[in-house]
Amino acid sequence: MYPIGYGKGFLRWVGMIISGLVLLLGYIWILIDKKNQGWHDKIAGTYVINE
Repeated sequence: MYPIGYGKGFLRWVGMIISGLVLLLGYIWILIDKKNQGWHDKIAGTYVINE
């Protein structure tokens, strides 16, 4: 576990815009994905963890 850095952070931010453009499907995807990843996480190759 480590911070994602500026490059992946920017890529994730762009992915968040894409996730919201298509009727929020990128965010709804989190509910059906096995790893609970939205499109923005898949694009950047990241995932959110809870400590």
